[in-house]
Amino acid sequence: MSRRVIWGATLGLVVTTVAAAVERPGAGDPQPPTGTGEGGRWDRGVASAMHAPPTWRGSRASGVFAGQRVVGIHASTDPLAVAAELGLSVDAIDRNHNIALFSGHEHHLDALQNHEHVVSVHANGRIQAAGVGGRVGPVMGEQRAWHRSGANVPDAVDGLSDVIVAVLDTGVAYRTWCGDAPCAADATPTHQPVPGLDGVAIVAPMDFVDGDAVPLDEHQHGTHIASTILSQGAHRGVAAGAALMPVRVLDASGVGSEFDLILGIHHAIDHGANIISIGGTFAADFRPSSLLCDALDAASEASLVVLAPTGNDGLEQVSWPAAAPSVIAVAASAPEPDFHRLQDPWQTTGIARLAPYANASAAVDVVAPGGDLRFDRTGDGLPDGVLAETIAPADPSEIGHWLLAGTSHATAITAGAAARALALGARPKSVAWALQRPARPLRQE
Repeated sequence: MSRRVIWGATLGLVVTTVAAAVERPGAGDPQPPTGTGEGGRWDRGVASAMHAPPTWRGSRASGVFAGQRVVGIHASTDPLAVAAELGLSVDAIDRNHNIALFSGHEHHLDALQNHEHVVSVHANGRIQAAGVGGRVGPVMGEQRAWHRSGANVPDAVDGLSDVIVAVLDTGVAYRTWCGDAPCAADATPTHQPVPGLDGVAIVAPMDFVDGDAVPLDEHQHGTHIASTILSQGAHRGVAAGAALMPVRVLDASGVGSEFDLILGIHHAIDHGANIISIGGTFAADFRPSSLLCDALDAASEASLVVLAPTGNDGLEQVSWPAAAPSVIAVAASAPEPDFHRLQDPWQTTGIARLAPYANASAAVDVVAPGGDLRFDRTGDGLPDGVLAETIAPADPSEIGHWLLAGTSHATAITAGAAARALALGARPKSVAWALQRPARPLRQE
């Protein structure tokens, strides 16, 4: 395997490029998603009497939502009329981009292929948060963060306040909330904000899972990602000072749909994001819809920098959406076995190697610290994860510092570096090059 360490002196980030990887076993089968919702600038829940509740079909190697189709329609076409004609339901409509989510029995859905007002029809793919190996926490907030030494993050840079980072994930714990409404003075919150994100500018929040504008995290992953990028707390984010656009496209189980991801990408474009950090991956054999490809192309054409994780199945390939040509594909590193024996390891660059779970191939653009919770190679008494502030698992009322690992966490670190690059004057099209430009050999295994 050929690797290089990339030392970006102006960005203050250590990452690596990977030319190849060794095939390793994959992960187990994940669980199906839950939740729909209604409302928002797009229409959610406009179902007909013929609606057949969709079920998840597939395994980690093949995942789509049975009984659903992502459909591109002509601008002048009413999707509800098409649904009524074919005996189908329309679960959601994005009228700004002429996209609709149809559901129903398979033989009725097949009729969409030949309908004169339909542009494209695709199965609705399943995307999952790209964390791996469980979680460890809560831990003491003053614990040293290996990933920050691995990324060699320097002080803040000027200009970050002009950069907006859209986090497309499970939501973010960015405000207090009580059930279905803002909290009254004497109410006990059901959702607590993460202190490190207090003071971070929030731009155009949106929840495409529940169909509202309050994308609060009910999982854990999204808040951890946002804190890694943007926290102004004890463990400062890589791009502390930038603005946050929280966009919820993954539900409380960390699962989402291709349709909601497409909507999330368009939302980030339409509301002025500079960077999109996608927190999930599709299955290894996923084939993207033309609508997802169009959304990613639109982001590139609008000069957004889009980053996504390569996946955590240990495969010699890059998963979608990181496999898209316009997306910066990020794999994960973990500390070297002899990290704790290095002289002053916390100030040493080149201290990591490709994490064993990380999908990697010649299509990888960047490798950044993602950790490995199986080991304590740093010798600090805790597993080698990425440390950040977030909610307790599935408990948005409890906040703490947690160690998580995976290619999505490496993506968060790289998204922060990309934000710094933009703040320092890099053009969006040159951000990947700016991350890769200064390189030197990394120790081989």
